[in-house]
Amino acid sequence: LNPGVELPDQAIHVVHRTESSGTTYVFTDWLSKVSPAWARQIGRTKDPSFPVGIGGTGSEGVTRVVKQTPGAIGYVELNYATTNHLPVALLKNPAGNFVAPSLETVQAATEGVTLPPDYRGSITNADGPDAYPIATFTFLLINKHYDSCTKARVILHVLWWAYHSEEARAEAHNLSYVTLPQKLQARVDATLHSITCDDGEKVLG
Repeated sequence: LNPGVELPDQAIHVVHRTESSGTTYVFTDWLSKVSPAWARQIGRTKDPSFPVGIGGTGSEGVTRVVKQTPGAIGYVELNYATTNHLPVALLKNPAGNFVAPSLETVQAATEGVTLPPDYRGSITNADGPDAYPIATFTFLLINKHYDSCTKARVILHVLWWAYHSEEARAEAHNLSYVTLPQKLQARVDATLHSITCDDGEKVLG
């Protein structure tokens, strides 16, 4: 995979999360898609039994161990890698291209994705020439119906602001998160408009 590159004769130290985590689930989901051996022996899970490696608590712990350990390799969210100036691996995507993690390549992974009605779906190893293979949506769990319209309006108006405000979008990008593709945003908007409160009143009208 690295023709012409002189790799160091150095031990590789694998660093992983010690606790159950969504980040680990996404990482093992990707590994299960690209490695039949991983899929067979460990699979996709929030709390795998890693066969080798050093544990770190949370993304902060993984970041700290990677920075302090020569020859270490680990997995963290993009914002941790960026703010801590960690070198990142270019990964081969299904199109055969080696891409680095960035707002643009993660955004590319979200394009063209079709999710089921309940939104439960994976975008790891997504198609597309520029798609970074280890990407995920962030999932929010909200009620379909709220007893209190007052409470519901606060929740849904905050969500509407997060999805549609330029200020919120800019802040998301500052934190290394991308916004939803337009097709999916239209579905999310329809879901938010379907939420009811009290005796069936639509929260957003």
